[in-house]
Amino acid sequence: MIFSTAWPWQEMHTIIRDQLLSEKWTEQSGNQQEMPIEDLISVDRIICNAEVSSKKRSLEVISELFGRSVHQMPTHKIFECLINRERLGSTGLGNGVSIPHARIPGIEQACGVLIKLKEGIDFGAIDNQPVDIMFALLVPEHYT
Repeated sequence: MIFSTAWPWQEMHTIIRDQLLSEKWTEQSGNQQEMPIEDLISVDRIICNAEVSSKKRSLEVISELFGRSVHQMPTHKIFECLINRERLGSTGLGNGVSIPHARIPGIEQACGVLIKLKEGIDFGAIDNQPVDIMFALLVPEHYT
């Protein structure tokens, strides 16, 4: 992993916080919960200038980062859940951004990973442009 302090951490934090704070997570029970970004992501789940060359490898790196904090689930199971979700359709949103995500049985709260790639990769995004910013989410199975 390559970590660069030159990257605009505060700016990215503000952008993501503003986006996520405007969203509400809905459980199947219908209860909506607001979740501050600080509850979703921590510094140990952020990589800057990551050198990955494929969609598969990017999901492996994401799974490894989640594996450090989602102790009740092995990394290979996290990868399997992410790849199965990607098979349903790409999570590449366009403009260089993707949001890989999966529902995970047994976890109690959502958690995230943020990766800024050194170079964009083909992610099957809707605009056919390479992805270089990935914000991945794992959520409890009962979240919608």
